[in-house]
Amino acid sequence: MRTLGIGCAIAAAVQVLWLTWPSGQGAVVAVAAFVAFWQLWEVRRHLNLHVDMILLMAGYGGVAMLPFAPTCHASASSFWLMNAAMLGAGLPAVCFGARCVKQSEHPVRLLLVDTVAMVAGMALPHFLIPGHDVVLHHGAMLLGMLSAMALVRFL
Repeated sequence: MRTLGIGCAIAAAVQVLWLTWPSGQGAVVAVAAFVAFWQLWEVRRHLNLHVDMILLMAGYGGVAMLPFAPTCHASASSFWLMNAAMLGAGLPAVCFGARCVKQSEHPVRLLLVDTVAMVAGMALPHFLIPGHDVVLHHGAMLLGMLSAMALVRFL
């Protein structure tokens, strides 16, 4: 499990480097992202079970989206391809390492509801915020994903 957490932290740092390249400040923030993700992974047993899923999807799923980020506003199909990459990389990590899935009485339903919430939460800012600022859109989509997943917890 430690390897999964280190990979997640590396994936978070890679996202920052990719989106801010070439930038000295981006490199500093990438190190901070790595440390933050790693620390959250290390103390996750003291946090809500869903933190695992959030970290894994934001790390592995987020890094898988990056190759499609420059063209995601070209068409709706580009956006869906980007999300398919996120789910393709993130869901296996979540199935393997997220406590909320392992301890759920209905893991398939949990994954389905969270997946729909994540994609909906990311689609809203993606289609509503004009422009092509990848850092702004990446951040807005992450906040949308987290907000939607948080709302699902109350259902």
